[in-house]
Amino acid sequence: MSKAEREKTVLPRDSSWFEYYADGSGKSEDIVPLRESDIYKEDWIGLKILDEANKLVFLTTPGGHMLFSDAWLLEDIIIPYLQ
Repeated sequence: MSKAEREKTVLPRDSSWFEYYADGSGKSEDIVPLRESDIYKEDWIGLKILDEANKLVFLTTPGGHMLFSDAWLLEDIIIPYLQ
């Protein structure tokens, strides 16, 4: 999973890693970490299984939304996961 360090399009930017505002909060400092969320604990979409198999990877890109270099895409995504 990949999130941009300077994300301004998708809020909260942590939602790229399935982390969201706490219920009723709407404040960026009240983010529920993935492993504490129902989607993970109840394994709604398989994130917990992937994580337990060491197949869930958390990446960051240095830019904004969908602004990453070809080199980053090649070195951090294509070669390790799609080659």
